[in-house]
Amino acid sequence: MEKKFDEAFGVAFKGNVTFNGPMFDIHDNQHIHFNVTKDFSERHSEAEPSEVPTKDQMIQAIKATVKQGMWWSSRSWAVVYRVYQMKGYVRNYTIFVNEVKSWKVETGFECTYDAIQKPIACGMYVGNPEKWENNGASKQAVKFAYALMEELESLMKNTKDQAPPF
Repeated sequence: MEKKFDEAFGVAFKGNVTFNGPMFDIHDNQHIHFNVTKDFSERHSEAEPSEVPTKDQMIQAIKATVKQGMWWSSRSWAVVYRVYQMKGYVRNYTIFVNEVKSWKVETGFECTYDAIQKPIACGMYVGNPEKWENNGASKQAVKFAYALMEELESLMKNTKDQAPPF
């Protein structure tokens, strides 16, 4: 019987992981080389499928934040991606960039792989937005994340309230 990764190694990753090896283990005096090939953002989300915002809800929330003047650069898309991921989106950012190309939304900034990959790879948007500033993110990014989450929660609540009872 095959054990799950986190059971076998006592470690669980909840996002993309980058190991820059080789490394030296100072406790066992062993040279270690990591070869991680799994994209951990493809893991199943902890959110229920009904809790994941729809494409239309994301577009509406983005449009609302554009009207609020929250967008400052193409790096804003990294915040959108992370918030979407926190809400249960399980695809990697390459797929996200390709999906966004079909969305009918005008932000004034293009969604590109680099715009998302760089801030996420350096760890600025790890964990909840309250921790982002300590990781090097701007106050503007944190404010934007909270505004986007608030819009999504409002849209999702309205959708639940309007759903027919079964």
